[in-house]
Amino acid sequence: MSDLHRKLFQTSLPHLNECGDGGIKPTNGEQSTRNPMSLDKYFRDQCRIQTSSSVSLQVYSTLPEPIPDVVFVCHHGAGSSAASFAILARELESQNAGIIAFDARGHGESTLLTAQPLDLGLEILASDLVDLVKNIQLAQNWERLPNLVLVGHRKVSPYF
Repeated sequence: MSDLHRKLFQTSLPHLNECGDGGIKPTNGEQSTRNPMSLDKYFRDQCRIQTSSSVSLQVYSTLPEPIPDVVFVCHHGAGSSAASFAILARELESQNAGIIAFDARGHGESTLLTAQPLDLGLEILASDLVDLVKNIQLAQNWERLPNLVLVGHRKVSPYF
């Protein structure tokens, strides 16, 4: 069993908030000044999930009922957002596969909930991902997780 797999089943569940409302609601009391691309036509649902490290992640998903055989969990690269996976989401829906994409800490519509320095280390990003998956499992009332496929990309320059 991998360390990530082990951590997935040993970590306590963080608080789940605002899922299913379909809107973006900053949880730090401030209005968002960003003008994000609308992802409504690509993903069926939007919600916010609070991690155990006090970050509110903006999450986009399309999850078929009943529990899908496979769910693609998408983590974007530096300087990007969940919008990177919009076209993929539409394609996967046509194949009856699930998809979860989110704005990682410090990106897109995700927000820090405390006055902490921004940590983008691998360990904290992995912890956020584990919290995300566990919260989705809880929100969907899944007794077991479907097969998960982790999809990611890194920031690449268009110049070689």
